[in-house]
Amino acid sequence: MNTLKIGNIIRQLRGNKGISQETLADFCGVSMQAVSKWENSQSYPDITLLPVLSGYFQVTLDYLLTGRYPSAGVEAAEEDRQIIEALQKHTKPDTLYIVQYQNGKILDKAAFEQHTDHHAQPPVRIRLEEALRDSKSDLYVEIWGNAAVEGDVGGCLNAGGSVTCADINGAVDAGGSVTSADINGAVSAGGGVTCADVNGSVTAGGSVDCADVGGNVSAGNSVTCCHVDGSITSNGSAACTKA
Repeated sequence: MNTLKIGNIIRQLRGNKGISQETLADFCGVSMQAVSKWENSQSYPDITLLPVLSGYFQVTLDYLLTGRYPSAGVEAAEEDRQIIEALQKHTKPDTLYIVQYQNGKILDKAAFEQHTDHHAQPPVRIRLEEALRDSKSDLYVEIWGNAAVEGDVGGCLNAGGSVTCADINGAVDAGGSVTSADINGAVSAGGGVTCADVNGSVTAGGSVDCADVGGNVSAGNSVTCCHVDGSITSNGSAACTKA
């Protein structure tokens, strides 16, 4: 995966334009502290702001992210148009999106799912800000890739690949495995599920190894739990206590 240079690029473009962090923050509708974090590579702009920034500074998205110019003219404009359309097609309001940038292009949801080996890709390492970790179930996080989250997730989590994190204060839907502490909702995983307590049902393509489950359990392999409130369906062994 290419290293994102967007923080340095924004600082450079802002300096070339002769504007302050406050001016750029007002234009983007964010705080001055947010712009400062962008420029210091402590965080990245929301993906919906990428076309806003590229238009404001009159550069391509490719240059904004990497500092290099793609093929000039019509090809560059067409590439940017396709990226913007992909973002608009697969995004919805009130959702925090975390995407990968690979081989000079944003790896959107459709592109990620087309990779036959996508579950073997290195995880995106994420450190959510305290305000997001402490938010309630109205936060929805969607990750187009595998994710290793440092700390808790304040709401629901949807990942195209596998997920590792601490507590999740909502439901989880993952294309791969899920490894977590407590989950305050249902879990659906294409792979195995390893966690503490789950306050809902668990559906897994692989094994399920949890403490208490507050609903049904359906597993493509073995089930190992302390207590299950609902029914258990397993293609392997089941070692647990039902309600």
